[in-house]
Amino acid sequence: MSKISEIYDAVYQDGSTIEGDKFISIIEPELSSILKSPTDDYDERCKLTRLVADYALALSQKGFLYKALPYLGRAIFLFETDEKLAGKDLLNEPMYESLIWMRGEVYFYLKKYSLAREDFKRLHTKWPENHRFRNWYNACVSRNATRVQWGAASLLVIYFIARYMFGIESEILFWINLVGVLGFIASLVSEFIMRLK
Repeated sequence: MSKISEIYDAVYQDGSTIEGDKFISIIEPELSSILKSPTDDYDERCKLTRLVADYALALSQKGFLYKALPYLGRAIFLFETDEKLAGKDLLNEPMYESLIWMRGEVYFYLKKYSLAREDFKRLHTKWPENHRFRNWYNACVSRNATRVQWGAASLLVIYFIARYMFGIESEILFWINLVGVLGFIASLVSEFIMRLK
């Protein structure tokens, strides 16, 4: 029996081992050997995909966000390179949908709003009527707009401090001011448009 099958059977023999801490404690000591095991057999590959996916989701749910991120990526990659799923809409696979959703949440909480937005955009595009997906997508857009607003406001503050407190006049400061104002206006407009959707 392969290492993957051995661990798989130990983990999924009954429902008690699937929950959070217990699942993580069973998988972690064997993780490196599981990931290095050959997966030429399709059944073994499916078992590996489920182990990695469940491990990534368990880490995420327990709040180990940095630790979960590479395993979320690995599980998503295993789905995306599955030859039997080629050409299919992977978002119709419940586990794949959960992984994309969780990765979006992890990115969001790690303040990687652009990456989170891409995951939530996929979900929102697939299910536009789903308010939860739309709200998370809009939250990511709003956070990005807020960053632009703060950046633009910072440029304006620098401009006014340099101009009025130190008496510095220059064409560069004028362009900084102009870029700051335009960036601020653009971020407000983009946030307003996203709130209308």
